[in-house]
Amino acid sequence: MLQRNEENMAPVLGVRRDGRPRKEDRDALLEAKDETIAELKAQVALLRDELRSKNAMLSRVTESIGELSARVSEATGGPRKVTPRGTTRVGGSAPDGRQGREKPERPKLPEGYRLVAVASDAWVLVAPGGSRVAGYRGELDLWRATLDARGHHQSAE
Repeated sequence: MLQRNEENMAPVLGVRRDGRPRKEDRDALLEAKDETIAELKAQVALLRDELRSKNAMLSRVTESIGELSARVSEATGGPRKVTPRGTTRVGGSAPDGRQGREKPERPKLPEGYRLVAVASDAWVLVAPGGSRVAGYRGELDLWRATLDARGHHQSAE
């Protein structure tokens, strides 16, 4: 059976044989705890101040962006919408007289066709039955994919 060696038990904590810690070791331990707590409080205060300053900075940036967009819309004669193909006027009359209507920004694939990304720069056009129609590498041209899908759809009929 193993026996305890009381002399080697908890030498760092300074425990006496009767189980009570020495007063000077207890005081040193309490001082170390107090120092750690003070350091943590200082770190929390520093981080809180940094967070406040970052929040204030973000608020100023968002306010200035809002003011800038308002000035731009006033200077250009109305609000504009940024699309992948450029900037278009929102709510104005179209050249053909339609009020506020725009061409669809994105071409529509025939029913059941879908584009599947197989990598960050590779896409596959898939037919309704799951067969592969075409593959694309590099920047995806939605108009080309739509034309391929429509051509495949017409040839399948």
